[in-house]
Amino acid sequence: MASKVFCVELTDAAWDTLNGNQGSAPPSKWEGACPDCGARGWVTAQVTRGGLEIEAPCEHLLARFSPSDPDPAAYLVWGGRRGYSVLPLDVAQKMGWRYAQGDAGLIEVLGHQGETVVGLLLDGEEPDDKLDLDFLRGHLRVAHVDGGRVAVFRPLEH
Repeated sequence: MASKVFCVELTDAAWDTLNGNQGSAPPSKWEGACPDCGARGWVTAQVTRGGLEIEAPCEHLLARFSPSDPDPAAYLVWGGRRGYSVLPLDVAQKMGWRYAQGDAGLIEVLGHQGETVVGLLLDGEEPDDKLDLDFLRGHLRVAHVDGGRVAVFRPLEH
């Protein structure tokens, strides 16, 4: 078994997740075989307050799933499988996650058109009026699905 801990910069959503889970995000797992040495087993990636911990059956898979950025940002990631996790975007893509967000709160997906996905950030703030345009403008999030990459929800630009 090979393992390593990487430094990560936590987004607001990542901090919110860690604080709500006793300092650890749910682990993300991928099962497979190494194309270089044939080692089989689980690759596990988990962000804690101490950083991104990756454990793999061999050094080759550890290198494959390691973040490419030396100090990556960790996002809340979800979609494409059950549950959620917190990971840097390139690691999340390799683990099979589809969506990410940097804002604290939950995003309710409203719909999509082609490769554009629109969501509403639910962060506990309630609008005075259900058709409050300022509230909607501040809470709408848009993500662009680009091939197999993780789509990051970002604020709508006004």
